[in-house]
Amino acid sequence: MEFKKHVVKKGEFLSKIAKQYGYKGSSDWKKIYDHPKNAPLRKKRPNPDAIEPKDVIFIPAKPAKEIDDELAQLNGMLTQLKAMPPALKKIMMESKRMAKEAARITKSGELIKQDIAMLRGMQAVHRAEITRIDVMAKASQKGGKKGAGSSAQAFEKFKQRQEQLAKLGWNDFDAWWLACGTGTTLAGLALAEQGKRVVYGALAVPDDHGVAPNIESILAHATEPAADYQLIDASRGGFAKVDQALLTFIDQTEQTSGIPLEPLYTGKALLALKQHVESGEFAVGTRLVFAHTGGLQGRRGFAAM
Repeated sequence: MEFKKHVVKKGEFLSKIAKQYGYKGSSDWKKIYDHPKNAPLRKKRPNPDAIEPKDVIFIPAKPAKEIDDELAQLNGMLTQLKAMPPALKKIMMESKRMAKEAARITKSGELIKQDIAMLRGMQAVHRAEITRIDVMAKASQKGGKKGAGSSAQAFEKFKQRQEQLAKLGWNDFDAWWLACGTGTTLAGLALAEQGKRVVYGALAVPDDHGVAPNIESILAHATEPAADYQLIDASRGGFAKVDQALLTFIDQTEQTSGIPLEPLYTGKALLALKQHVESGEFAVGTRLVFAHTGGLQGRRGFAAM
């Protein structure tokens, strides 16, 4: 069995230390304290509530049960969705790769509290994405006047947004900018615009994930004209790939504007927009509307960072 050596710091106690290493049960600290490896500690500190700074505790490696349960659920969903449209399969495979990596580091005892929180947040987003994809895949088989599946829902939502913007006197803008994961929301917006404004999709996945073919497939079923659209790679190296520059941007944006973002979709999309504006991609005076597409469940795990 592998062990982690933990040196007690001021203000720490056994249950708090146990949670740092994935022991979530209220009495799990006893498994650490009573382990034979910690016999010297028990001899030195017969009262488990009396540990002191600089005491050494050996933490036996233990997979975090909560993460294991989530991995099992995620893998179950992945198995059920083998019939997913080809354009969306890469998201599924990325999620499965992440699940395997989580299982590997939990078994080796390398998982720490921050990693658990991050994985939990990422898996919440992946489960929501896979569920949405399943619904979209079933609906898209039926086609539809205004696009298939969730693109039809997006059509209706953006029609409502256009009416709201007009009431605010904001109907003279030039283009839309939004995060793009599978392309269904962008397709719905392109149809709602009916050729009036350009729609920019900031890709949360690399451009080889089949987003463009998926959009074209949806638009091909429509009977109404669609707006021009452009796809921009905002994935920063891959789906769910996060870096410190992105996290810093999200934090600064929320502090200055109060608008919550998450690092998988909306955070990447808004950062890409900022970079395009700063690089002079848009003429002075161009007005764009940034569509916040939600996905805030992905914030849970990253709050710990």
